[in-house]
Amino acid sequence: MLEQLEIYLARNFGIEVIERPLELTSSVLINSPMGTDKVLILHEDISQKERTYLALLSAAHILLGHDSSAPLGTIVEPLPEGSSFQLTPEEENQRLQARILAQGILKKRVNRYWDVIWDAVNEAEVQGDILVEDVRAEALALSRLV
Repeated sequence: MLEQLEIYLARNFGIEVIERPLELTSSVLINSPMGTDKVLILHEDISQKERTYLALLSAAHILLGHDSSAPLGTIVEPLPEGSSFQLTPEEENQRLQARILAQGILKKRVNRYWDVIWDAVNEAEVQGDILVEDVRAEALALSRLV
């Protein structure tokens, strides 16, 4: 399952997934300044379940356009507890949006509950020109992989 998801991320989003020791974060998504290649660095000590979730979370950030507004195209997911890493209010808002979408994908609720998911994401104020049907189609495709 995770292998298929990583292949999908590479093919559809240009994301290479690697593991490295990380200090304050679970994952870091890095875009090249040219907007082409992306690298998702996952903490080397996380479970398969966490890897899957963080991969989906990164895809959700990209679908919602967060990677284009991030400084240097970097999106950070702090460790769940005990981390002193602080997100800005905008980053927290984007994190909430991505988590809602990722949870919908992970729980395979995209098709049946799309309007509820999208309303919840929009409640957190999506910015930019997002094509809702494109986001929905990609979310459906991702939900079939998990």
